Amino acid sequence: MMGGRTVEVEAGHHELVAYLRRRIAKALEKPLTQVVLSFGSRVLHGMQLVGEVFGEVEIVDISAFLSDECGPVEEWMDGDHPQGLTEYMPELYSKLKDAEHIEEVRISATYMTGQNNITAQMRAVLLDWVVQVHDKDHWRHLPAQPRRHGQAVSLFLTVQVLDRYLQANQIHRNRLQLAGCVALLIASKLEEKYPVPVERLVYYCDGAYTKEDVFRMEAEMLTTFGFNLYTPTACHFLDLYKKANRCDDIHGFVVQYLMELAFFDMQISGEPPSKIAAAATFLSNQLWDRDVYWPEGMASYTGHSEDAIQRDSQKMRELLTAAPTSALSQVYRKFSHARFGRVAGRFP
Repeated sequence: MMGGRTVEVEAGHHELVAYLRRRIAKALEKPLTQVVLSFGSRVLHGMQLVGEVFGEVEIVDISAFLSDECGPVEEWMDGDHPQGLTEYMPELYSKLKDAEHIEEVRISATYMTGQNNITAQMRAVLLDWVVQVHDKDHWRHLPAQPRRHGQAVSLFLTVQVLDRYLQANQIHRNRLQLAGCVALLIASKLEEKYPVPVERLVYYCDGAYTKEDVFRMEAEMLTTFGFNLYTPTACHFLDLYKKANRCDDIHGFVVQYLMELAFFDMQISGEPPSKIAAAATFLSNQLWDRDVYWPEGMASYTGHSEDAIQRDSQKMRELLTAAPTSALSQVYRKFSHARFGRVAGRFP
């Protein structure tokens, strides 16, 4: 154990390692935010079950040490958590990780090949418009409201809802914008205090559709999903990974910027949401010139090694390089604004 000290702590086989670490840190009188547990050469992370790590043996010798780089990144939670969910965060995170692999909500990177009337480029143009509408609705019509987490989640959920619908249904190009509008409507109803009014969506579409068209498409989409909309997006992992990675506000905007640029790449869109968020966080550390780009603690917590996220981070870097001159410029313009720290202009 740490400094040659030995302590005995009991843990059930179905208990999370996160809670075992808390008791060990308390027994050793060491800061929880830096205590790392290891079993042999293996660093343990808090979302693992004790039984999965150690098996069914009764007594196990583990080591504890202090580290700034490999600290238990899943233990950033404290009593000031805005939703008051401190005690449940390990379980909630574990559920998110499980849910992203459910087959019904997975997005295939190749699903557009099954569409006969639209292309991946049309999807990209639509998403560029969706980002513009989402940004305009929240910052021009509601300028006095503070930035809310739900606003970011609703954009990512909009993209996920749209992709899930297009993956399951053929659509004609003249209804593609309608699908984007309704995806935004559904996401705002689920994630925001004030959903975007249908009349405003009709206005944004220059009257190409009626309110009745919107309602019919909404019913069709919800039926397609079986009303199953409580699924993780990359944004659900964004706040967790920003905290774990010890990002300040500006660094956090860089991560979000990279994740929104990734909307336009079908290959990245087919990855699990946690992997997208991990790749963006890793690349942000490179851009920020961190001493360690992907600490062992981050690899352990996210479940994604540096090798596993290299390809996606490289594609994000290409999107980042192309962003200033891209015809699809809404994400670049959005993150060039002061409210997002003008981070788009930091990386030419």
